Amino acid sequence: MTRPTRNPKFGTYYLRSRVPHDLVERVKGRSIRIPIGERIASVKVGEVVKVSLGTKDAAEAKQRTAAALEALGRIWEAERSGPAKLTNKQIQTLAGIFYRGLAEGFEEEPGNPAIWQRVLTTNKVAGDGEILGRFGIGDEVRNSAKRRAMEERFGNIADALLDREGLRVDRGSRDRLLAALKDASDQAARKLERNAKGDYRPDPDAERFPQVPREGIADKARGKASVTITGLFDKWKARKERQGASPRSARRWEPVIRQFVGFLGHDDAARVTTDDIIAWREKLYEEGRVSVDTFRKTNRAALNSVFALGVDLRLLPDNPVKLVKGEKSRRVRVRDRGFSDDEARNILKAATRAHEHENAKKTSPWTLKARRWVPWLCAYSGARVTEMTQLRKEDVVRVEGVDCIRITPEAGSVKTGEYRLVPLHPHMVEQGFLEFVRGAKDGPLFYDPARKGADPAQRQSNALGTWVRSDGVGVTDKNVQPNHGWRHRFKNVASRAGISDRTANHITGHAQGNEGNRYGDAEVPTMWEAIQRLPRYEV
Repeated sequence: MTRPTRNPKFGTYYLRSRVPHDLVERVKGRSIRIPIGERIASVKVGEVVKVSLGTKDAAEAKQRTAAALEALGRIWEAERSGPAKLTNKQIQTLAGIFYRGLAEGFEEEPGNPAIWQRVLTTNKVAGDGEILGRFGIGDEVRNSAKRRAMEERFGNIADALLDREGLRVDRGSRDRLLAALKDASDQAARKLERNAKGDYRPDPDAERFPQVPREGIADKARGKASVTITGLFDKWKARKERQGASPRSARRWEPVIRQFVGFLGHDDAARVTTDDIIAWREKLYEEGRVSVDTFRKTNRAALNSVFALGVDLRLLPDNPVKLVKGEKSRRVRVRDRGFSDDEARNILKAATRAHEHENAKKTSPWTLKARRWVPWLCAYSGARVTEMTQLRKEDVVRVEGVDCIRITPEAGSVKTGEYRLVPLHPHMVEQGFLEFVRGAKDGPLFYDPARKGADPAQRQSNALGTWVRSDGVGVTDKNVQPNHGWRHRFKNVASRAGISDRTANHITGHAQGNEGNRYGDAEVPTMWEAIQRLPRYEV
């Protein structure tokens, strides 16, 4: 998920969220406004949106992240839907939001009455268009001056309101909104001037503003056609981020959604039928672009989740994916899924000599570190390879007198969403792993945190898989996965070493096979005793 990130130097959390691929070129360089706690932050958009959350408290940072992501989702949806034409009622609803914020925000301490007289005067000058608006020659000059003055006075307020509601509006609607904001500001200023003089009788005209509709102004303004496939995907992604789910499904599914929209030639979710999805499936099969398993696990799963959310939010009447079958292939196993003894030794031998390879000088030092240590860590822990490539210096800890690695969602994606401790095998200590960690800088051990791009730990994992398949290592059998083979092998080795399934599952992070084994915590001494039973790899 998009988690708040803590600045290691100052302790403040910040949000970093990637802009959807289809919108980057359109919105790059633009400033948007998103809610951060009680304030509205103006943020310049690049390939990512990055903003301080203004807090050092982790729980508060998560709440602010959720609100900011929801606002970003509305902004991206508005970009895809195009400019909306607002009705007079919608414009007055937006003006009412501003009025209530201003009138109620200063009600307790309105200050000197002269402040509000100055507000009224400044508003009038903006409404008149300053000097050129009153005395410029020609209607075009005067109108241009008025528009410019109103933008300077109320433009930022209009942007904040529109961004909050996830709206882009046409020029005519914006001019009418600016005029309505001036009227609302005048009304609030007169009310606050009375308050400053001690008169707290209710504003008799306060009820003239419409209440915000339950479905939101944006839905009313854009209508049903605004239910886009890509917009629903953004909503699904934001929901998963709030739930703390791994971001990997979103990254894997985003190109699938774009491909489907490209196949359809439109982005209107309400127009999608079951026949459309079947036609897309058959086209992908005919072109050999997906296997039946890939379509079921990725393409169909992505569409089903997105359209099911549309039904759940009452934006769509039904889910067209429900009747599309997800076929299963019949797999034929021709070997064990774990590495053989020879394959394991070949990988670990190459890992031990990673810095001596003829191409070592041309290889990134981060990649060499990953090649040197990650295969050994996987061999003695059964961990997922990305759980190892995302390890940080602070994740190597001593607990109850035992050196351990801490696998935690704070470092990156963990499939179960739960942290676990895994004792280090004595052979890792003998090889100098702890000395390597002590000599490393704070932060990631196996990837460059300054390198741009999404999920550097996953990229490093992929690179390791490619390396294992290379001639220098030589594990070329396509029937064993180049990274996940360690996970299968560990369970086999653990079983031969007499380690119980319950303890092995605690070490690897696998779900327990029965309800009884799910009770109780994974104790370090128990896992340490088990780890020591694992035979050493002699290479």
